[in-house]
Amino acid sequence: MKSMIKKFIAFTSVFVMFSMTSLVAFADSTSPSDVENLKGVAGDGLVNLSWDPATDDVGVVGYEIYWGESSVTEPGQSYDNNLDVGNVLEYRLEGLTNNVNYYFSVIAYDEARNESEAWATELMLRPLAGDADNVPPQVISAEAISKDQVKIVFSESVSLPEENPEREFSIENQDTFELLEVLSAMMFEEDETNSSVILETETQILGNEYKLTVNIGVKDLAGNNIISGTSDTALFSGSDTERAVVDTTGPRLLSAEALDDEHIVVQFDEAIVLSLDPSENFVIVEKNDANVKLSVLGVDLGTSDAGVENASALIRTGKQRGVEYIVSAINVLDESGNSSRVSESTITIIGKGDAPTDPVDPSPEDPIDQPSTPAVLVAKFMAKTVFENDAMVVKLSWDILSETKDLIEAQKIYMSKNSDKNFSLKDSIGPTETSYDVVGLDAGDYWFKITTLDIDGNESEGLVTGKIRIAETGPSVIGLLMLSIGLGGVIKRKKRV
Repeated sequence: MKSMIKKFIAFTSVFVMFSMTSLVAFADSTSPSDVENLKGVAGDGLVNLSWDPATDDVGVVGYEIYWGESSVTEPGQSYDNNLDVGNVLEYRLEGLTNNVNYYFSVIAYDEARNESEAWATELMLRPLAGDADNVPPQVISAEAISKDQVKIVFSESVSLPEENPEREFSIENQDTFELLEVLSAMMFEEDETNSSVILETETQILGNEYKLTVNIGVKDLAGNNIISGTSDTALFSGSDTERAVVDTTGPRLLSAEALDDEHIVVQFDEAIVLSLDPSENFVIVEKNDANVKLSVLGVDLGTSDAGVENASALIRTGKQRGVEYIVSAINVLDESGNSSRVSESTITIIGKGDAPTDPVDPSPEDPIDQPSTPAVLVAKFMAKTVFENDAMVVKLSWDILSETKDLIEAQKIYMSKNSDKNFSLKDSIGPTETSYDVVGLDAGDYWFKITTLDIDGNESEGLVTGKIRIAETGPSVIGLLMLSIGLGGVIKRKKRV
């Protein structure tokens, strides 16, 4: 009998240890951060890759290298090859073919096999015969991207001289043998591999063939000069295309008007892009009582009065009253990804509903223009539960809008156990925090709210999470355990490109 009891205790201990390990693995659903700063040097049939360490709430345990001969630029595409290289920050990948352009990326993964949500910024390298530290850069291509700009692509990352880099490039008209003046030279900012250069030239002749020559002042990151007479030239045809204007200004809210008591139309000065949930992009509150919020039930884009497609938004609202409302556009982007400034994203309208039945006349002693509650200055307020240190933890996270970060003096976290309205203050935190852990909660339902305080001490209305349920221990935990045992081997999130 004693022997049977000992075996039962031993089996129970192993099962409990395995159960807790499985539970933690199942509870960890947070992906590691994307891999940043992917770099590489091409050698003879090989490349040497390196990257910065990724982060994870539990810990990164390894990395996978992906590569192929085609660039991955669209969602759903993938690389031809991949290799799990373990928990390292650099790797020598051999067996490649010389004089072939290869495209590389890296992802990180944790112990629960959660993977980075996005590829590392793609890196292009071209293996060449010779020692990796002595291979000079080569010109791969040259292209006129406008009538006064030429883009040059090199075989690897390069650097330009600090002074007068334009002198390292010459362009000759192949018909007249006259030189096309190079006015400036700079690295192409959108190419994070640092293997592309943009030249500004005098006006080209459409269709004429030009020969570009790169001088020895252009070097790779190992200090190797480009070699004169060896892959230092390229041909391109002249263009008459106007130079693209770089858009760095976010959309501006021009007007807003209540069409009826359930619809408001707002117009911007350019086409806009909304969030996956467009109702998050607009906040409408009563001017005299910002705690009274008008529900946003849906948003449809349309053509503005100026004829610009997707520059107008029709907002379906709850029943309006005949009072003044403040309409705020939150994190509305243009097609170039620029976000509008707060000062250009708020406008006042008059609702189309019935006027208040008991209007209050301001007394001479009361100021007529009362300060209104400002719009919340954060977005994407989310909550999730994870199992950490043998306890359930509610992890709150949010984004601080880049254009509003200087307006926040403090933030407040509120919590409610009864509904999504009766909140009590949980904690006050600094103006730059974007996450908060709530621990020690009993079983039950919870709601959380975050507000911001501006420089005048005015507190915003706030954003509220959905209901968060903390389950009882015992059967609920065992159920979670069995689910983790049964499904742990088949659940895997798909990476996006």
